[in-house]
Amino acid sequence: MTAINIYASMPCPMKVPFKQLMTAFTASYNATHAQPVHCPDIMDCSSEELGFLVRNTADPDRLPDMIITNSYEFFFEYPFAEKFLQTGIFQGYTHASDLKALPEAIRRNLEKSNLGALCFGSRSVVQDLTVDGVPDGIRSWSELLAPAFEDQITVHGHTDRATFGLMYFLDRHFGMEGIARYAGNIADIRHFSQVIKRMCSPEKYRTAISILPDVAAAKIPSSKKVRILNPEEGKMLSPMVLVVKAAKMAQCRDILEFFYSKEFRAMLGAGCLLPDELTRDGAWFMPDFEMLAKNYHVLANAFDSLYLNNLNTERIGLRATEGGVCRG
Repeated sequence: MTAINIYASMPCPMKVPFKQLMTAFTASYNATHAQPVHCPDIMDCSSEELGFLVRNTADPDRLPDMIITNSYEFFFEYPFAEKFLQTGIFQGYTHASDLKALPEAIRRNLEKSNLGALCFGSRSVVQDLTVDGVPDGIRSWSELLAPAFEDQITVHGHTDRATFGLMYFLDRHFGMEGIARYAGNIADIRHFSQVIKRMCSPEKYRTAISILPDVAAAKIPSSKKVRILNPEEGKMLSPMVLVVKAAKMAQCRDILEFFYSKEFRAMLGAGCLLPDELTRDGAWFMPDFEMLAKNYHVLANAFDSLYLNNLNTERIGLRATEGGVCRG
């Protein structure tokens, strides 16, 4: 019998705990169900391979039965929304209790685009308190974009593209000039593990400010003398989206219950925001998903071009020779 296939693209810090939980669940599930579950790791099914399938097939049988990802690109650059969400072939799934807990604007944004969400991620602004010469009491992104922070920001990310959610956030608050100023203040681009290792160390390339995914910032050891800032402009939320083939929804019920189990939610909550943690008056921002379904490619290209053209690539390239940079 054909397996129920699950594709899950997790943020780096979640990959190991997810695999541990999923392996244990799969072993238990497959021992008691005639139709097995198969959840390949990233080496067996990369996002690029799945994206190629989405772009080049109209046959849902070629796609996984369940997809979990926090990538805007997957749903909005690939024609997934048009081919498989707007047609109802895939159905967004959010647990009923989470739908009730979500602020109305976020719930409507998900529902009108037929997307479900397990949790929400964002970017943390982390200050290394052992770096001298940094103003006290940083309260806003506008301060971080000022010339005083030139060469004082390290980011987790890629050397060849921008982080769409953060770029959208900066554009919304400061216009495209805000993106240019942010890129100009970046001194280094590193994998989050390298960034954390450098904090409060004698490493010559460490900077006063680091921009990390929340799930990575949650991994910073308590011994590090750092402070997570809460800029007054708020946070850009990126949902960890969950969609299921409508025809397979009944067969996937036990798996969906696992995704909402105490153990799985504890893993998600170690760095991500669960729906009941989003206060209704919080300063949260999300793009309008209907707009992204039409304009993502144009926006992403504009953000990438402006961001990359304003990076000091020579400076970043010199530091990259010591390794630790995200690529591809």
